[in-house]
Amino acid sequence: MQTLLRNRVEESEIDELGHLSVPFYEARALTASHELMSRCGLDTGALADQRLELTLVDAFSRNLREQFLGAPLAVQGGVLDAEENRVRLYQQIVNTDGDELSAVYVQTFELQAVETRETISFATALLEQLAAARIDWPEQGRPRSLDLSRPPFQLKLEEARRRDLASRPPRKIELEECNAEGFLDSGRFQHLPYSGAGSEDPTLQWVFETPDGTRVGLADLETRNTLLSLPREGDRIQVFSAEVGIARKTLRRSYWVFDLDSAALLSVGSVVMACLDLDARRALEISGPLREMFERRLHPDLR
Repeated sequence: MQTLLRNRVEESEIDELGHLSVPFYEARALTASHELMSRCGLDTGALADQRLELTLVDAFSRNLREQFLGAPLAVQGGVLDAEENRVRLYQQIVNTDGDELSAVYVQTFELQAVETRETISFATALLEQLAAARIDWPEQGRPRSLDLSRPPFQLKLEEARRRDLASRPPRKIELEECNAEGFLDSGRFQHLPYSGAGSEDPTLQWVFETPDGTRVGLADLETRNTLLSLPREGDRIQVFSAEVGIARKTLRRSYWVFDLDSAALLSVGSVVMACLDLDARRALEISGPLREMFERRLHPDLR
């Protein structure tokens, strides 16, 4: 694998759980992906002139160890596979003090026309360079809970409403979220399930208290987000979600983001989370009142 990026965890990157926040892991992986594609011969500057964009369409992550303020991180990666118009890249984020594996990412990209979103084929020379950068998928970087070989479950808006699965209020895509052509910046699509105003339901918040006063934090273990269609500035969207599985110490949640005017499904997400006792700093068993809280939104048939 190639080392693609090095930096340290900054204070501004620490979240309310006290560790490096998920979006900053994602930003490192995305930067590393673009660096790898550049090393393989993709001229990113020329892409803009040709009205093309390397668009993130599927993103998997697995978090293994928390990282804290000042941690020295390196992103290493390589190519898993490449087709005519799609490439899948692997990255692992390592704490270089002790060579400790922190997180892994698998990101899939398409080359798209920025104005029409039409998929464009990669040049033959680029495909040859991508093949030369191919690596074997490390066993420690493979999914443990999410099956990447299966397409995500696609829910219809009518059914999401019938089951009362809205997890955030409707909102519009804002100008600052979009590129010059008015489409949502593709790197942001995986954040759509968490954007906009939050919910008053405590189980839909990252930190909440159980009825007995235990402070609970939800920590992502594995996530997958799949893009179906990019929204545009002014589009009205809404996020719906459901718990689709509850284990002893983890739960699995699915998200669906819809265009409210067309009823089109824009993206699908899945996340496996651990419940943490924030005072004891350990995994918490999901039982009793805590399990009852999550079971109110449990729909295992939507998995």
